[in-house]
Amino acid sequence: MAGKTERNNSGAAARKKRIWIVAVLLLALFTGFLVYRRWYASQGIALDNDTSAEIQKNGAASSGQGGVENTLPEIDTSEWELVLVNKTHANTSDPTAVEIEGSELCFDERAVSELNAMLRDCAAAGHSTVVNLAFTPYSEAEYYFTRKAEELSSTGQATESSRQAAGQFVAQAGYNEHETGLAVDLTDSICKSYSEETLAEETLAWLTQHCAEYGFIQRYPLEKVNITGFYEPYHFRYVGTEAAQYIMKNGLCLEEFLKLYSE
Repeated sequence: MAGKTERNNSGAAARKKRIWIVAVLLLALFTGFLVYRRWYASQGIALDNDTSAEIQKNGAASSGQGGVENTLPEIDTSEWELVLVNKTHANTSDPTAVEIEGSELCFDERAVSELNAMLRDCAAAGHSTVVNLAFTPYSEAEYYFTRKAEELSSTGQATESSRQAAGQFVAQAGYNEHETGLAVDLTDSICKSYSEETLAEETLAWLTQHCAEYGFIQRYPLEKVNITGFYEPYHFRYVGTEAAQYIMKNGLCLEEFLKLYSE
C-alpha cells in the first residue's frame, strides 16, 4: 500500500513537472512572438494581407529601387498641378498659358520652366523631341474631337455613333487633359496622326526614366489602359516633383495615386 502511494505521488510530481515545462515553453513562445511583432513594426513591415495601397499610405512600402522608402508624399491633392481630367472628370482649371521655349505652343506658366528644362536636358542627352501638342483650349479640343468623329463616320458627318467611337481615340472637349495646360505630346517631328513609332524608342526611354525629376509622369502607359482609357506613350503630364517621383517609382497612374489619399 505504501509502495502504491509512493508511485502515485511520483506520478503526480511528474505530471506537474510536465505541465510546468509546457507552461514555460508557451510563455517563451508568446514572448518571442511579441518581440518578433514589435521588431517587424519597427521595420515598417505589414504582418497581414493589407493591400499595397494601404501599406504605401502608412509609409511602409519600399520601391525596390535602391531601397528607397516610398512614404506617401504629404501633399495637398487639391492643388492646381494635381487636377484630374479624364473621361469622367471634367476639366476645372483655367490656366494662363505661355509659349514653350523654341515652340509656338503654350504651357501653364507655373510649370513651363520645368518643361523647358526637361526638353533642354533631353536634347543635351542626344535625343531630338518636338512638342507636337500642348495647351488646347476648349474650342480647339472640340475641333479635334469632331474631326475624328467625322473621319469615323461613313457619311463624313459626325453622328452619335461616330462620336462615341471617336471617344476611344480622342478625349471629348471639356474632358481633354490638354485643356489644363499641364500636358504635352512629345514626338520626333510635327505630325497629325500618332503611332507607337511617333517617338523614338531611345528618346521615350530617356523621358520615362527622367521625367519625374522635372515633375512629369508618363500619363497613359500601356499597362494602365483599363483605368485611363488611353494608350499614348508620348503623352506627359506635369504633377509636381514629389507626386511624379512617387507615381513613376511605384508604377501608378494619376487615378491610382489620387485614390491613395481618399482611402
